[in-house]
Amino acid sequence: MNDARFLFQGGRHNFTANRAYYGMFRAAQAALAAAGAEPPRTHLGVMGLFNTEYVRKMNSDRRLNKVLQDAFDLKQRSEYGDGDVTRRQAQEAVARAERFVAEVKRLVGA
Repeated sequence: MNDARFLFQGGRHNFTANRAYYGMFRAAQAALAAAGAEPPRTHLGVMGLFNTEYVRKMNSDRRLNKVLQDAFDLKQRSEYGDGDVTRRQAQEAVARAERFVAEVKRLVGA
């Protein structure tokens, strides 16, 4: 998350979206490993298994998976889509990622 904040401060909003997403992605992978699951290597695989293991089985907040999916979509648009990530979108991406990572840490007891 430090990289995302640093890039945001430097006005690198597309890269901020990327780093915010990857902070969330790595947190989801770590949570899956902590649950004894073999984390998939693909983005969609991690999102799907995270949804199954943490959102459905543990009855966690359903918004967790939505936030992860939205971050992935913003990352994809920033890398492959038309247009740039706005300052506001980047700022929201960092804030959501920080909340996501904190909630995942809470769920796994870290």
